[in-house]
Amino acid sequence: MRRILLLLTLAVGLLAADAIAQPPGGGGGGMGGGRGMGNRPSGKTRFMWMSFCFELAPTDAQVVKAWPLFRDTFAKQRALEDKYQDDPPEEAKSEMQKVQADLETKVKALLTPEQQKKLADLEAQQQQWRERRGSGGPGGGGPPR
Repeated sequence: MRRILLLLTLAVGLLAADAIAQPPGGGGGGMGGGRGMGNRPSGKTRFMWMSFCFELAPTDAQVVKAWPLFRDTFAKQRALEDKYQDDPPEEAKSEMQKVQADLETKVKALLTPEQQKKLADLEAQQQQWRERRGSGGPGGGGPPR
């Protein structure tokens, strides 16, 4: 029960920090054009954190080790999003991909083989959802459950 409360607190904190950091009137502009959480580079970090917490059944030790990784990555991504406001150059995209890849490597090292497989399956489902959704703009529901 303590672990569930801890995970919920950390997840809400991560989402609240992003909501507070948004400009008045929502998230227009920025690296993802304000098209929703999953379209911004940090959206993948949040998806991975939520998957880690609620789909992978981490141990308390895994949560303690993973939280600083996610928190630091989110802060780095947020700084890059702020730095490259509207039309990010390829350099910014490259930096963002490097930050995300570093997180993925470190988190996967914390996971058991079963958790790694489940995370890969979840990421594949997310990718399929993005491809089906295409470039149709906002809406379209969420990822498959």
